Amino acid sequence: MAYEVYRSGKNGFRLYLVDYSVTPKKQTKIESEAYTYLGFSKEMSYEEALARKKQLNSQKKLEAKEVQERNAVLNITKMKKHYSLVEDAFLSSDLVLAFEKHLEALGYNRDDNQKKKIFSRWATVQKLIKDLSIPVEKYARSSNSTKIYKWFARNEYAPDTVKKLLHVLNMWGEFVSEEHNQTYAPVKLPRSQYKQEIREAYLDSKSFRSESDPLTPEILHQIQKDLVVPGNFEWLAISI
Repeated sequence: MAYEVYRSGKNGFRLYLVDYSVTPKKQTKIESEAYTYLGFSKEMSYEEALARKKQLNSQKKLEAKEVQERNAVLNITKMKKHYSLVEDAFLSSDLVLAFEKHLEALGYNRDDNQKKKIFSRWATVQKLIKDLSIPVEKYARSSNSTKIYKWFARNEYAPDTVKKLLHVLNMWGEFVSEEHNQTYAPVKLPRSQYKQEIREAYLDSKSFRSESDPLTPEILHQIQKDLVVPGNFEWLAISI
C-alpha cells in the first residue's frame, strides 16, 4: 500500500491510497476532509503534495522494514539504506534547508560565536531524529518522550545541554507541523526518574569535570618532585 498524488487542474492535486499487491492495482480516493490528518491541505501545490507523499511512503516503508528486520543484525550496506529511508521520511532535504533558513530569519547567525551554537545543537538533534525515527506528531507521546530522554542519558549529555537540545527539537517539530498544517505538542523537560537518569549518566561520563580536591601540605610535599618549574612549589606553599 502506498499513497499516490495525481495532478488536478492547473496546480491542484488528488490523493489516493494504492494497493499494488493485486492486479490490477486497487486505488482508493482519499477525501479532502482527511487531508489534515495525513499532513496535507487543500491549499498545497501539486509539488508540495508530492513532497509530503514521499515522506509518508518512506515512513510506511520504514515501519515495514523495522517489523521484518527487528531480530536481524543490519550490516553496513543495510544500515546505509536504513538511514536513507529515515532521512526521506523524517529529515527531507527540502524541510531541513527551509528550517535552517527559518533559524537564520529568527536571527541565528552562523558567523556569530554565540548565535551559531544553535546549528551545532541542530546537528545533534538530527542524530537523535535518525536514531529514534519518531514522526513529529508523535514526539510528545509518553512512550516516545521516554525514548528521547533515554537517548540523552545513553549519550551522556549534561542536563543543561539536554534542555537546549529539547528546545531545538521542539522548534523543529513546531516548524514541520506548521508546514503540514498540523498542531504540535512539545516534548516537556524530563522530570523525576528520567531527569535523575540523565544527571547520573552525565556525572559518570568521561566528559564530566568536577571541582578538584583541595590542596593540602601533605599532598604538596608528595608532588614536590614533579614541580620542575622554579618557583612553583613556593607559590603553591604560600597559597595554602
